[in-house]
Amino acid sequence: MRRTTVKLALLLGLFCLAAVPLQAQVTLSFTGVSDNIAGDVTIGEAQLTVVVTDAGSGQVLFTFLNVGPDASSITDVYFDDGSLLGIASIDNSDSGVSFTELARPGNLPSANDASPPFVTTAGFSADSDPPAQPNPLDAPAVGDFIHRYRVTILLATPTFLQLYMRGCTPAQLGSLRLVLTGAEKLSERLASAFEEQFGIRPLEGYGSTECSPVIAVSVPDFRAPGFFQPGSRRGFVGQPLPGVAVRIVDPDSFEPLSADEQGMLIVRGPNVMKGYLGRDDLTQSVLREGWYVTGDIALVNEDGFLKITDRLSRFSKIGGEMVAHGKVEEALHQAAELDHQVFSVTAVADDRKGESLVVIHVHDEEAIPEILKKLGEMGLPNLFIPRKDRFLKVDELPVLGTGKINLKEAKRIATEHFE
Repeated sequence: MRRTTVKLALLLGLFCLAAVPLQAQVTLSFTGVSDNIAGDVTIGEAQLTVVVTDAGSGQVLFTFLNVGPDASSITDVYFDDGSLLGIASIDNSDSGVSFTELARPGNLPSANDASPPFVTTAGFSADSDPPAQPNPLDAPAVGDFIHRYRVTILLATPTFLQLYMRGCTPAQLGSLRLVLTGAEKLSERLASAFEEQFGIRPLEGYGSTECSPVIAVSVPDFRAPGFFQPGSRRGFVGQPLPGVAVRIVDPDSFEPLSADEQGMLIVRGPNVMKGYLGRDDLTQSVLREGWYVTGDIALVNEDGFLKITDRLSRFSKIGGEMVAHGKVEEALHQAAELDHQVFSVTAVADDRKGESLVVIHVHDEEAIPEILKKLGEMGLPNLFIPRKDRFLKVDELPVLGTGKINLKEAKRIATEHFE
């Protein structure tokens, strides 16, 4: 029986791509490689979107979007059998934006045989060609897929779990033994709601592209006669992988902090990258004596479990105090008694206090005064409570291809409206 290696990846920030000020679209031609594969690349400000399609039917096989600081970058896309779709360079110059193919293998499968492309992050073996469900946003199709093939492990973002709660039945997900989330914070309200609906509690992991990508992960508890070892803690992302060291340090001095103290998370281990290709300046800013500076504020408890508070970039300094956007978002959803995301918190400049919180939302505007009242009753500090006139309703929250909130787009929307 033929043995196939399947390449998978958690969608935890897949590529580093170009930040270009122009808007253009070019088409990748795969003629001669496979007549049934086509691709479209859309280049916009600070992002690049690649859509791989079946040239015959026009069916979208896979889409990914990435954001990066460079004017040029290298992008590679893999199919699940490891064959390379292409390596390309994005170039932005005065004459416009161009796409240059640097390499093109000759062994690509046809669109009829190919599963969606994945980044080759982790390898899995299978004894036959595995089935694939290419669109994680199609909740009914995902539910049918899990039920049909008796899937036991689900890897998803919290945003995807919200879709499955609305579009899947408990019977469809009844075969699942492990649900693991990453890429964004798993809130207590969502974890509890998912467990109540499907009878299984999602666990949380944490990582970054620069760390290959997993840093820490929660696992099921271990039980035996007279023995119990917890594999997870509520609100925590698990313990570091074997061979991976984590440390919490002061963000300014980089002095190590004690257990349960919040500070900057740094990571060291064989999983840490050597650096960013062609960007020594960026490499030096995130690697310090072998430690990778994650940019996340976190703590480690006495049992070695890691808890992520928020990105350092998702803190606002208001009136001299550091205000975590994630904490405000969590309080808003708790006050609104919602288990799915309808609020996204960002900030804009404020002449008086330095910054001012802005809430982009898709909730009923008439409910906002009552929510603000509940925030005060919950004991939230005044600095953490957004002003009523800083709520901005939009048609839909901006999201990335991974399902995470597009924070840059949210800030752009807020800045354009309030500044």
